[in-house]
Amino acid sequence: MAETETPEPGDRSLLRRIADVAPAVAASTITGGADLALFGSPSVGAMTPLAEVVVEKVVEARLKRQQRMLEQAAEQVGGVDRFAKLATADDGRLELTARSIEAARRTTREEKIRALARVLANGVDGHASIDYSQILAGAIDSIEGPHIQVLAMVRDHANTQGGDFPPPDRAMSMTLETGIIAARMKSDMAVVGSVLQALSRQNLIEPVQGGLTYEQWGGADRWAITQLGRQCLTLLEAA
Repeated sequence: MAETETPEPGDRSLLRRIADVAPAVAASTITGGADLALFGSPSVGAMTPLAEVVVEKVVEARLKRQQRMLEQAAEQVGGVDRFAKLATADDGRLELTARSIEAARRTTREEKIRALARVLANGVDGHASIDYSQILAGAIDSIEGPHIQVLAMVRDHANTQGGDFPPPDRAMSMTLETGIIAARMKSDMAVVGSVLQALSRQNLIEPVQGGLTYEQWGGADRWAITQLGRQCLTLLEAA
């Protein structure tokens, strides 16, 4: 996909077009003021001059990211006009659009912005179901650099092993130990545990112990990537 130009600070046309049809979708980015754009709740009391300057910069940066994500999604479905029509066609597409806008607001990672644009475009255009697209958008929203690092680590380990291993050797070869993950991350176990649990909650990795699932064993020492995890990485790594 061709690189999309970064919009000028005042360019909010696509966000505004969506807001014209469904104001609630873009309330936190256009119509709700600084606190809604930052925190999702209305302002209470006046801000100091310093706070106003900081908030203005934060809101401007977030609006740029949201607009960039929407423009990339529009490019993938054939243009702004078609995207605006698709994104506001029904409640499911509106909700997917809203969640994608919110997720783009919260990240500074360009690969996440591009991935969210792909998920949104596929969902509103009917190439993927709305339910699955919302799950993907939520999973992408929930992970950052350390999570992506671990997800790729577990995926790459499984890929290098191949599939010619009978049980139980296959379960051992296709999974990665918590201790190895911690050593490669060069982080303490508290950080590693938080990352692994976050990935597991989104069903991006599966905890395994001796070939048994977490529920069967009652704990986890090894981790395997799921199909959803592979799909997220594919979206994040696409050019």
